[in-house]
Parts: sequence; structure tokens; C-alpha cells
Amino acid sequence: MDSTSAEQDAHTSIEVLETGHCTHTSDPAPHETSHTAYRTLYLVSFIPSRLFPAHWAMWVPDQIDNKGSLISVQGDPGTGFVHEILRNYDPKEDERRPWFKAIGEIEERLVQEPSEATRGVQGRSALEKVALSIPAPEKSLRSGSHKNKTATIVFQSQMESESMIPRS
Repeated sequence: MDSTSAEQDAHTSIEVLETGHCTHTSDPAPHETSHTAYRTLYLVSFIPSRLFPAHWAMWVPDQIDNKGSLISVQGDPGTGFVHEILRNYDPKEDERRPWFKAIGEIEERLVQEPSEATRGVQGRSALEKVALSIPAPEKSLRSGSHKNKTATIVFQSQMESESMIPRS
């Protein structure tokens, strides 16, 4: 990664943290000649404190108002985890102040625009269906942080294998 990309990523993360908004830049070079619309896919981390492990998720903002779909698993190691999809998630309304890292571009046709804020476990778009195809971590005596991060990496790999996002 060159210094310009790192600076842009840092700027995006800082801007989102300070304003709650992600700016959308033009499509990367491979897509510029195409008529296909793309959206940026973000890795999201919620760090409650230094005493607790981070919670990881994926987020795809809408093109209009920077609300979007937040895809994660919720639960704890003692009881296990379940998938959760928050549609119309607005980072500027989240008191947890998440950190964002752009990880790729995804075709807009693979993401459904939610008409209203909903919370669910039923996949509506191709992206959500891929996320739900990956089993949520089961209950365990081991920390949930490692499993959450592993599930996020598996989700990214699954999107790459189905050509939803470019291979990293």
C-alpha cells in the first residue's frame, strides 16, 4: 500500500469518527470504464474499552445518506452467537464510535437499499445471504474476539470467492 492510500484510509477513518459520515470517492481504476455502480465495503471495529475485546462487523453505506447495512454476529462465548443485520444503520448515531477501514468495492446490485430501519436475520440481498451462509461462532470456553475476527475474515474470503469483491 502506498503512502497516498494509507493517508486516504486514515482520513476516511478519522472523518467517519469525527463526523459520522463516510465520503464516497470515485470508483477505482478497473471500474472506471464500466457502467456498473459500486459501493465501498467497510470493516468496522467497535472497541468498548481496553478491558473488553473488539467487536467486528461489515458495513455498506447507502449512496445517499451514509446509512447502510451493518452485518455482524451478536452474543457471547458462553451462549454462542447469532447473525444480525442492521439495515439503515447510521454510524453518527452510534455512541460506541466505531472505527472504519475500507476493504473493497462491491457491485451495487449485490446490496439492497433498505426502505426502513430493520434488524433481522433473514438475508435480503446477495451480500446478506453470503454473510448468513457462514456459521456464527458456537458457544465455547475460549474468547469470542478471536472467533468474531475469524468469521469476518471468512466472510471477506467468501465474497472474494464468489467474485463479489476483488481478491485482496
